[in-house]
Amino acid sequence: MFTPKTAEDYRFVKYANRLIRIFTGMDQMVYHGLENVVMEGPNIITPNHPDIGKGIAAMAELYLKEADRRVDFIARKEIFSREGFKEMVEAHYKTSIGRRMFQLALKPLEFFLTNYIPPAMNDTGMIPLDIRNGNNIQSMKYNLKVISEIIEPKLLAGKAIVLLQYNKNKTSSPNHHYLQKFHQTPAKIAFNTYAHRGLLVPVTPISVHGGEGILPLARVVVNVGAPLYITDFLEDDNPIKSMTDALEKRTATLLEESGLRDDPEKHKIDRYYMSKTISTI
Repeated sequence: MFTPKTAEDYRFVKYANRLIRIFTGMDQMVYHGLENVVMEGPNIITPNHPDIGKGIAAMAELYLKEADRRVDFIARKEIFSREGFKEMVEAHYKTSIGRRMFQLALKPLEFFLTNYIPPAMNDTGMIPLDIRNGNNIQSMKYNLKVISEIIEPKLLAGKAIVLLQYNKNKTSSPNHHYLQKFHQTPAKIAFNTYAHRGLLVPVTPISVHGGEGILPLARVVVNVGAPLYITDFLEDDNPIKSMTDALEKRTATLLEESGLRDDPEKHKIDRYYMSKTISTI
């Protein structure tokens, strides 16, 4: 079990344990590929993102209990303010269950989440990126600054960083219909950190399935793959794209290996729910 060394570490453990109890405390958690977990040193972790909280809790639990280390999550910058997060929660639940049901049943949940999650993100040193605004110049400048001033120094200090894989266009992956096409940010970070800092960072693909929704008693299956390295793709015309494609294909294989066969029709329904859910993350 992870031993906190700083005040921020203690806060992370406190919040992470609460998150685990809330989202997966009554679930059956199944972990495969534990031999592939990077136990120390820098690491970029790229799980798919099929749910609002169970997969995130699974990453915290996996690394706290199996690797004795904390992880830092990269998330949308809106999550770091109460106003931004409240807007995201309301947009999700009013769309997915209807405005009247939201007012009757889930207003207390909204109050809890908006007064708990943003302070937790700020107090534990998580990392905000501007994902909503895509590739506009201001957003790109903001994200490059975060990468150079926050993410790269964390990796140089031997930290593990989780960057959940989804895309705002909700485009299905050709490798497995449960997945969305992967974005290139993890590969960009790995490439820049190697090119500018001389640090070769292992990038770990992880598949997660079974955690859709927030109801308890789910069977959440996590499969950890062997790390990939940017140096394996440097001879390609576009190393960043090649690494991203390899991460996506490997994650699809991990899903199959852990028991989730690709079913395009079924996963259309799964991904409709996921698109509603992860639009808030």
